[in-house]
Amino acid sequence: MDRLRQLPLRLIALILAIALAAVATFALRDWLKGVEEDRLAEVELVQVLVARTNVAAGTSVEDAIALGAFDTAEYPRDTLPPTVITDLSQVAGLVVATPLLQGDILQPARFASVADVGAFLEIPADMQAISFEVTVTEGVANFINPGDHVNILAHIIPADTEQQATTVDPTVVQPIASDEEITRVLLQDVQVLQVGQRVTLTNEQGQRSDGISRGESSVMLTVAVTAVDAERVAYAVRAAALYLTLLPELEEDETFTETTTPGRTRENLYER
Repeated sequence: MDRLRQLPLRLIALILAIALAAVATFALRDWLKGVEEDRLAEVELVQVLVARTNVAAGTSVEDAIALGAFDTAEYPRDTLPPTVITDLSQVAGLVVATPLLQGDILQPARFASVADVGAFLEIPADMQAISFEVTVTEGVANFINPGDHVNILAHIIPADTEQQATTVDPTVVQPIASDEEITRVLLQDVQVLQVGQRVTLTNEQGQRSDGISRGESSVMLTVAVTAVDAERVAYAVRAAALYLTLLPELEEDETFTETTTPGRTRENLYER
């Protein structure tokens, strides 16, 4: 009987204890919130520009803007580098001098004029630099960086000579007069000197236009080749669709070994 009489008192004590704990928790939370707000009030935040996506070196500021590659963010002033970009007008007409990674704070030193960036191009002895353009998909989805080595494949599209002669738009692949469609390795172990990215604006009919309708992102690569290979690249750029494969980085004691391939057609596509 005594236990039954004491039960309500214990229950009341438990309820009071829970209530006091809840009050203390809320009070502590409000106090901590006030401390955090006071601390933030003392911190001077500065709005700066940051890279919203990775941006390759050689990309113009205008093309990066068209790609939506820049965004704004707020940082405490005492955590920022000495010089930062707060307005894109500060780098208008310039290009990205060193690759930008997502989240990088934009700094003036990361941009330069086209001439200055060109001066950074180191061409190996007895080689020549040649540039060509591929789509993002054909260019290994933007994973290619300066210093990488790639293989270049050419996909030859059959067409008659008359059709080839009447194609006047230099931006359109000019099919080779060939009896069969074939893909072959054009060059192997090609050193990439520079990588840029740009957007081509097209109208609804797929023609290049100054009016914004849709953007097609492409990759501009500059590679080092011999004089003979430069001719092959120049011809293939106009006469075939080019694809790139990215090669793994070699150790210092490793050398690249070229692979002999038969080329692929509809007939031997599934052969080893």
